[in-house]
Amino acid sequence: MGRHLEFDISKAKNAATQLFWSKGYQAATLELLCEHMDISRSSFYATLGDKRTLFIACVQVYHENWRNEFSKISTLDQLKQLAMSRFVDSKSPKAHIGCMLINTATEMADVDDELVELLQKMIKIGTQCRVEFFQRMGCSEPQAVRLGQFYQVFVEGLLMSSRRRVPKQKLKSVIETAFAFIESDINQYQTV
Repeated sequence: MGRHLEFDISKAKNAATQLFWSKGYQAATLELLCEHMDISRSSFYATLGDKRTLFIACVQVYHENWRNEFSKISTLDQLKQLAMSRFVDSKSPKAHIGCMLINTATEMADVDDELVELLQKMIKIGTQCRVEFFQRMGCSEPQAVRLGQFYQVFVEGLLMSSRRRVPKQKLKSVIETAFAFIESDINQYQTV
């Protein structure tokens, strides 16, 4: 019979996710991870494997949570409101930490090709979710692909701008301009 766990794995992984997300992969040392998860090194290795394995598990849950949340968006107004609430109206301390996937893909770009490849696949799935959103909005496939890719790069820019503390008023203006472009593009092709 195995020894009874003295910690909640789900809570530990949530704590690890928050640390990876806010500090980055490399800065989230094993010591910091154990401290934030409130576990010993031996418990860490016995239960979670190694830092990389834990990170992959955390990023997969992070990505799945994002996909579930994004799937609830059904109108352009909801998408715009999501952007405004995330980048302009949020008072959350998470408002300036960006996206765990984008942050880590940027951080590890020249360090760990295999990890970056996994993150790039997840980002590509995110882009595809955005393309499918625009298809549900009535866009043709070429238009949905163009707008989905535009929105992906736009959000990546917002995430980086927010992380470097660009004033919220500037972010609001950029969001309004981007959505005016998207609405114009959709209307232009739907009236043709």
